[in-house]
Amino acid sequence: MLGKQNSKMEHRPSDGHHQPKNFRQDLTNDLIKSLEESDGLPWEFGWDTSVIRPFNPSSGVKYKGVNVVRLLKTQADLGLNDSRWMTFKQANKAGYSIRKGAKSVVIEHWDWSHLQAAHKEELKEQDDPGDQAIRKAKEAALKSYGRSSDETHEVYRKERPRVFFSRVFNGADIVGLPEIKREVHWQPNELAEQLIAATGAKIEHSDVSIVHGEIMSAAYYRPTQDKIVMPPRDRFKSEGDYYATLLHELAHWTGHPSRLDRFKPDQTYKGWLSSPEYAREELRAEIASVLLSSMVGIQGRVQNHARYVQSWLTLLKQNKNEIFYAAREAEKIVDCVFGYAPKLREIVESRITDNLLPKQRPHEAMNETEAFEEDLQEVDSPAP
Repeated sequence: MLGKQNSKMEHRPSDGHHQPKNFRQDLTNDLIKSLEESDGLPWEFGWDTSVIRPFNPSSGVKYKGVNVVRLLKTQADLGLNDSRWMTFKQANKAGYSIRKGAKSVVIEHWDWSHLQAAHKEELKEQDDPGDQAIRKAKEAALKSYGRSSDETHEVYRKERPRVFFSRVFNGADIVGLPEIKREVHWQPNELAEQLIAATGAKIEHSDVSIVHGEIMSAAYYRPTQDKIVMPPRDRFKSEGDYYATLLHELAHWTGHPSRLDRFKPDQTYKGWLSSPEYAREELRAEIASVLLSSMVGIQGRVQNHARYVQSWLTLLKQNKNEIFYAAREAEKIVDCVFGYAPKLREIVESRITDNLLPKQRPHEAMNETEAFEEDLQEVDSPAP
């Protein structure tokens, strides 16, 4: 059967039907290396932010979380301007082949559906209101994918999702795949302005600010006043740099208690700056701003990245799962921001729709596990 499927192929690249030795640690090590050698994360150098966020043109899946980090890093490292990724079987089924010598990239999928279904059945069978409340709390925790409560930790300890790995190839290595359509039907800086305005975020422009006795000349978000402070526009090298930086601060803005509630009200300013949680916040905001910039099409870089490098290094070296937590939170930030302007999200994601293969329609798009069910390998791997 395999021979018939591959009759058009001269070879089958190593698509890795084996469990990665340590997917999380490998990615973390790669990011540490980038920080140590280049004083920045990989997408800061030679990165074209007009590239569409990674997606699968066969299934319609828009990659999320740590898979985005993995794929964006690969694109930046190899100088790839194609954001399309497909498995070997998907490419073969569509009538394409893989370029000889092409290397695949490992991505990870978590499937919670069997646990959610089981809890729904248990809910139906429970008559005791107290038992129902417990079950509902566990079901909510499963849906959150977060780690913000003891209940979520309990779920992770007692029940594990099915974890799958698959390997995907970049569109540049798929022979016969039509050239990616890069047309942007909007002015990126104007659309960024509309998105920011839709959130209602309070923004103040100032050359110099004094925060807790310290003179600040950089952009920052101040949770106690729930406002973003930006240097004047003419202090930036380009309009793109201005909007990239503002989107980074907007990512911080989502952490206010009235929104995603990431900040501790009783924490002192200086204590916050020196805490591991501050490094985590900057890392999740960094990833979120890259996603937002790539979706909108902003051509620019965030200012003052260098001051976070050492704290990121410490964080990543201590725990291989930090990048996964940050990527997951970054997706929540993106959803929060676009939640204020769903029509704008439809506009920016039209670039993905324009690049789907002919048989794939937007309403037919599958989730990540369904899209790769033929190429996934289930492994006994706990959630972090």
